[in-house]
Amino acid sequence: MPRVVKRKNFLTPIPEGGVLAARPSILGNPWKVGEWDIHLERNRTAADCVKYYEDWLDDNLLPRHEHLEERRQKVLARLPQTRGFDHYCYCGNWEPGQPEIDCHAVITLLRANPDIEAQIAEKHHA
Repeated sequence: MPRVVKRKNFLTPIPEGGVLAARPSILGNPWKVGEWDIHLERNRTAADCVKYYEDWLDDNLLPRHEHLEERRQKVLARLPQTRGFDHYCYCGNWEPGQPEIDCHAVITLLRANPDIEAQIAEKHHA
């Protein structure tokens, strides 16, 4: 079952069967932890950035970020191509069925593998 894998540094190669979900890849999260957010009136947390990323993919992020629309379309087109791959990011390790971590790669993994929750349920009933 695919999972989120912590990439130790940018020099670490992504193995076969893996895809980079971190910046600078197309799947990378445009929102950065620690940046000032005028709408929140504080610096963004990892959880904020994950929520923004998910809302952005669903086209529910307000205000809309028109300058990111072309990129959003590319992400949505790329996600099905990453089905079955491990998603590499710098945040941490995560496996389906475990409590989610604050990492947008959890979102990319679940979106690329929409049947993963059924696989988890089947695994628990076996």
